[in-house]
Amino acid sequence: MNLLVYTLQANIYALIILSIIFVNFRKRADLTNASNRFFLIMLKVVMAILILDSIGISLYGLAGQPIHFLLILLTLIYYLLNPLPSLFWMAYVHYTIHRSEKRLKKLVAVALLPVYLNSILSIASIFTGWLFYFGADNVYQRGPLFVMVPICCYFYIFLSFVMILWNRNRIRQRDLLPLLFFALPPFLAGIIQALIYGLAITWPALTISLLTIYIFIQSRTMNTDHLTGLYNRREFDYYLEDWMNWHSKKKQLAGFMLDLDRFKEINDNFGHNAGDRALINMSEILRKSFRNTDFIARIGGDEFVVVLEVDDQKEIDGLLERLKENMDNFNKQTQERYKLSVSSGSGMFFPEREQNLSEFFGELDRLMYVEKAMKKNISV
Repeated sequence: MNLLVYTLQANIYALIILSIIFVNFRKRADLTNASNRFFLIMLKVVMAILILDSIGISLYGLAGQPIHFLLILLTLIYYLLNPLPSLFWMAYVHYTIHRSEKRLKKLVAVALLPVYLNSILSIASIFTGWLFYFGADNVYQRGPLFVMVPICCYFYIFLSFVMILWNRNRIRQRDLLPLLFFALPPFLAGIIQALIYGLAITWPALTISLLTIYIFIQSRTMNTDHLTGLYNRREFDYYLEDWMNWHSKKKQLAGFMLDLDRFKEINDNFGHNAGDRALINMSEILRKSFRNTDFIARIGGDEFVVVLEVDDQKEIDGLLERLKENMDNFNKQTQERYKLSVSSGSGMFFPEREQNLSEFFGELDRLMYVEKAMKKNISV
């Protein structure tokens, strides 16, 4: 069977898989999350590339000047889109690690050079045939500078791979392998495609990568609190189980148990919608107060936990002070009819005391309720 037929079949199978992922992801994903938006854009662009490639393959060899012009137009758009999935994969990885759109914009502004180069070469190829051209028989041919296209694409994949390895200590161990695996299918497909001229399987291979990341995102969603976007109790338990295997030997584990004060009064006086907003506002305050690398979870109705690695007690005191400042700022600026405050228990975990992590957080929980009881006595 002709290699183009194999390619067309692979494209159709890939499109079916991506269409199913796209429909399900768009229905269920939280698109306010930047990582999810980048993944959705990757899906759209790869689907568009597969459609363009499939239409082009179906038209190869057909006679006529209109077909010739149509093939050039389709191929031009195809080549213009080529680096975009890799670019948005780099954006996905960067945001997953650093959680900062401002920082990401600075990186993308510098990293867009390969996209510009690819665009210039693609448009110029209409007249020069640098990347592609069609003969009188309307059969696609690679141009002498075709190698620049995979170079532009693999630049972003390689940069993402380095970014993951460089920041591996900031990434959960169970998250590391799916992120690293993304580059493997298109990399192997690129080698096979270079060896067998006429076979184009890079984009179907990238479908395998996208399927892997989709499963990865779904598994993370199961461990996320749907209201606040923080981790849930299930992930907190997993985190404590994993911590001993991958934590930094140079730092010590610390924890914060936090409980919203007078949460029941907020619900009773202002309604459950106000209570939900209070939880969401509290989660945003926690995100601002702690670092991107710190683990933050909502483990009960109005109860939160933060797990982090620190050097000493001063670092804990500084984070508590920042939490207090951010909460004071919120209360000064908010239009809500309530003010937020928390009771907390915090401390450092010392394994030499033969205290396991469950007992440690149980002690922090006790300290938190002692503070809550003291506040009630003071208010009385």
